[in-house]
Amino acid sequence: MDKSRSLSIHTVVVRGDFESFKAAFSRSVLGVTFKKFKRKGRDFYQHRVHNEKVTSSVCNFLYEYLMRETQNMSSYDLRTDLTLHWNETGKILGLSHIKVMVFLRAAELEVDSIEVQKKLDNIVIDLFYSDIDAASQKLKNKISEVIDSIGKENFKYNEWNILDKRGKEMADKYGVKLAPTIIINADPKRMFENPDERTLRNEIEELYVPEISESIPRFEKNERAKTSMQYLFAIK
Repeated sequence: MDKSRSLSIHTVVVRGDFESFKAAFSRSVLGVTFKKFKRKGRDFYQHRVHNEKVTSSVCNFLYEYLMRETQNMSSYDLRTDLTLHWNETGKILGLSHIKVMVFLRAAELEVDSIEVQKKLDNIVIDLFYSDIDAASQKLKNKISEVIDSIGKENFKYNEWNILDKRGKEMADKYGVKLAPTIIINADPKRMFENPDERTLRNEIEELYVPEISESIPRFEKNERAKTSMQYLFAIK
């Protein structure tokens, strides 16, 4: 088969009942096929029935074989790895390297809800700039972009013109010598003279840590796991 029209895919891990297995398998095979060949237009859509029937037949074959080799699959989880092969317009020609993995649920962690706190401690940014240099104007724009990408509500942003009286006072207070310079959270260790965009973004994003509140987690072990493993495979 033409390797240029082949692709390895993996389904998500799902419950072992047939409907869950079928949904995950079909979604992966048909979804990847559609995404890869939808631009072919009419040439691709003519294969819709063929692709759906092939997918269904393969799915049924795999699950029926599992049921012949094992006991009740609904107690387990499944994941499928495979390689899909198509012709040049997206018609499924076959599948290869198929592996259906059977997982035993040893335990489950359940959390009913996790909520993001609406109010965080503001990140304070002080920019010391000058009206007469291009670097200051460029840094202003960079800061604005970073703040907008995270959310203005999470910041207290101050601009100080080092050429006016108040700006000079604040610059002397923080030991600022050059423009442009930014200070984050009034921390001398977070003082940066004309930082590049990557440094600026990394330093600010590192301080942005949303707080969450969660309901009481529940962790339940599957006490029947060891016993279930003994009965997973049918006695020949």
